[in-house]
Amino acid sequence: MYQRVVDAGAVELLVDCLRDLNTNSTACHQACRALAYLGRHEAARCKAIDCSGVKALVNCLRLNRMDKDACHKACWALGNVTFGKDGQLKAIACGGVEALVDCLQLHRAENEICDYGSWLLSILALAEHGDC
Repeated sequence: MYQRVVDAGAVELLVDCLRDLNTNSTACHQACRALAYLGRHEAARCKAIDCSGVKALVNCLRLNRMDKDACHKACWALGNVTFGKDGQLKAIACGGVEALVDCLQLHRAENEICDYGSWLLSILALAEHGDC
């Protein structure tokens, strides 16, 4: 099922939505949720990384940082899409660490954001130092 969705161009379409509608928190929320589910599949992760999906997710996190639902979904999607060292290093290069720290500071009382954001931050720290 995942492969059919990837082959149909869904990943590129979702990344385009994130890029084009990056200040619309509802659109970002929905696109991030879809990418989070698709990011569990290797072909979707590779496609998202190849079409600048990591940068789009980091921008969504940065531009919608006040919206806790958009932040939660962006953290979740980043965690799934950047699974593996290449994706994690791409997230670091795109400013993912800074965007995550900002998000965690703003939403430190939100359990889901702290859970996903802290986990992702620790994985990115390990990737940056070659420990993963």
